Amino acid sequence: MGWLQRSGSPGRWSLPGPCCRGSAASCCGRASSSAKIATPGGGALSKLVPLARLGLGGSVGSGQQGMSWIHEVDMNRLFERGLTDDSMIGVYVASSPNPVSNAEFMRSLRQAVPWPKVPLALPAFTWMVRIGAPLLLHTDPEIALYGRYVTSSRLEREGFTFSYPRLPEALAACFTQPARSAEPGVGADSR
Repeated sequence: MGWLQRSGSPGRWSLPGPCCRGSAASCCGRASSSAKIATPGGGALSKLVPLARLGLGGSVGSGQQGMSWIHEVDMNRLFERGLTDDSMIGVYVASSPNPVSNAEFMRSLRQAVPWPKVPLALPAFTWMVRIGAPLLLHTDPEIALYGRYVTSSRLEREGFTFSYPRLPEALAACFTQPARSAEPGVGADSR
């Protein structure tokens, strides 16, 4: 179980302690808890992009729930740094410094998705998500309906510079970069 701690502005949170909910990856005394990873051709985008293209890319539920995210390039850089920097010990939260609301995430996604797409943004009401997420997307509806504004004060304090700190640029890059290979060691970007 993770602990949440306010990190300054209202509604913003950071995770200073262990966060174990199936998303922790550990190696050599290092662990990370990851936000949604923005990656071309995979992850959450593989389910959200077709919906946005069909005009179903509106906000989910209230739209106010936090969506923490990180671009694949930054995630890979964090993993590389964790393997090569002996001073990185303990728990790290892998999340961009700029989480957004679900409504903002979906708006940015609709703008970034290349044509062809239907220029609509129909919302997904809570009852729709509770029925449709498990049946159509094979995912837990709670993932879409609840969220947190998570940031990593530790990465900032240790001087990590994100290649993609803002969501619009991160999503644009997802649609201009080729999809990465699933083979180990192929397509790693060490910006």
